[in-house]
Amino acid sequence: MMPAHPGHGLAALADPSRWAISEALSVGPCAVGELAKRFPISRPAVSSTSRRRSCARPRGGHEALYRIRPEGSWELCAYLDRVWNDAPVAFMAAVEHQQREEN
Repeated sequence: MMPAHPGHGLAALADPSRWAISEALSVGPCAVGELAKRFPISRPAVSSTSRRRSCARPRGGHEALYRIRPEGSWELCAYLDRVWNDAPVAFMAAVEHQQREEN
């Protein structure tokens, strides 16, 4: 199975509500009702937003708990690590190229 495109995770975190929910879930699992109390969006919107980056774990008649899905986070972290690790190399190559052209 092909991993999710990292742009999906970046786009999700670009939304202020999704960012705030991700921040809340980074502390630990939380029930959708508790999340809905913290944010100025409806409970269905919290549930929909949470399902995109987390996983519902219903327990019988209890409210579903949402948590951060590690696999989604790992994909995004791997992408950001690659970008930030490649950036200094690309920068140095550009500087060296510019210096050669100036000389």
